[in-house]
Amino acid sequence: MDDLISVIVPIYKVEKYLKKCVESILEQTYSNLDIILVDDGSPDNCGDIIEEFRKKNERIRTIHQKNGGLSDARNSGIKIAKGKYIVCIDSDDWIEKNMIEVLYKDIINTNSDISVCEFVEEDDLQNILSAKKYNNEIIEFSSKEALKSLIKQDILTNHAWNKLYKASLFEGIEYPKGQLMEDVSTTYKLFEKANKIVYQNTSLYHYIQRGTSILGNITEKRINDQEFAFFDRNKYLMEKYSEFKEIIELDNMYNVKTLYFLAILGGYKNLYNSTKYAEYYAKYKKVYKENRKNPEFKGDKSLQLFYKNRIAYKMYVKLKRKIKGN
Repeated sequence: MDDLISVIVPIYKVEKYLKKCVESILEQTYSNLDIILVDDGSPDNCGDIIEEFRKKNERIRTIHQKNGGLSDARNSGIKIAKGKYIVCIDSDDWIEKNMIEVLYKDIINTNSDISVCEFVEEDDLQNILSAKKYNNEIIEFSSKEALKSLIKQDILTNHAWNKLYKASLFEGIEYPKGQLMEDVSTTYKLFEKANKIVYQNTSLYHYIQRGTSILGNITEKRINDQEFAFFDRNKYLMEKYSEFKEIIELDNMYNVKTLYFLAILGGYKNLYNSTKYAEYYAKYKKVYKENRKNPEFKGDKSLQLFYKNRIAYKMYVKLKRKIKGN
């Protein structure tokens, strides 16, 4: 008999998206599922919706708790999970019918502890915002190779979703309660604990970008939490894996630039003064020029996005000046 897989869905203010999410789970070709829907104190009708689903399907269990945030809800589901494996799905997203089956087969066939698939970014109307062409290639990573890819952001990503985990990996590991960018602070710990990670470049997860305003998502807390998550992770990895020193320094400089850009857009310029940014930018530019032809950095998203974001910043400054001039 196929192993039991627990599906964890944290839920908060997603009434518009919830039914599609849950239905995509119920329609999975892999049927031996322990589906845990966690109502994180949602003020809309989400609580009633998941109870209706529970009454109609015996595989569903529900939790109703006081709002504690995404990490707290996810942790609550993981704590009561009965499956040998765990998959996390955000409640405003949805998955292809064969996602869990594909991830499970990959994890079994390669004797891995974590299985990863690709994803498609869509807006509320299911217009594709970001998608790539894939050839169903399967790549196996050792723990150290996976960590390196996570830092470089060339193949593997920090997202909690789009992955199937061996449940035992979560022993002693929780998502940090109350922190944004919680997956950045957690995924590397799971990768480090795993013996092998398998990746298939097939898009099976649909990530929904809600809302139309980037500025609406930029808060001082997001900037501070993003800074802590990346730099705390990189500090740990730098101390333990000296061979990652160059790519971690590159990632740190890219993160400083990104944080400054977010601070400017969100109106929190005081968080990253221009002097600090200029110093890091100059250092980063030098590192880029020295390493852009180095095979070690080929495909590194930090390098790819560097000048793109610089151009975006210049465009923003010009637009701001134009608005002030009118």
